[in-house]
Amino acid sequence: MEFANRCAMITGGGSGMGLLSGEELAKQGASVALLDVNEDALARAEEKIKALGGKVLALKVDIRKYDQVEAAANKIVETFGSIDVMANFAGGTAVRMCNVDRAQYPEFPDVPIDVYDWGIDVNLKGPFYFAHAVLKQMREQKSGLIINIGSITGM
Repeated sequence: MEFANRCAMITGGGSGMGLLSGEELAKQGASVALLDVNEDALARAEEKIKALGGKVLALKVDIRKYDQVEAAANKIVETFGSIDVMANFAGGTAVRMCNVDRAQYPEFPDVPIDVYDWGIDVNLKGPFYFAHAVLKQMREQKSGLIINIGSITGM
């Protein structure tokens, strides 16, 4: 796939695999929309893409909130004219991300249910929300690619 004159929307774009993908796509000529809940990481990521000479839009988005996801998709289309690639990198192990004290909560039934709710919202509903929001645009464009990435934590 050629990336010049295309737009890539990347969740978890403030760090890790999301940021690395954004950098590579920008090097290949794509406009890059980085989405993340961490504003500080997002600002650093935006500067990295700019330093590469890339076109970048950085948006703080909580992927657990559909209204924010939909607003981000609309802003990206308004800014770049399309969404050609949607890459879902945001996610993580709920117990780790929510800083659960394993000494206090050693086993599955001991961990508070809201920790698992967080995991379901981020790792399942987040990619679902993004697919729903961008497929409207991709249908109109008659093209687009959605990539869902999971890590070893999915095992």
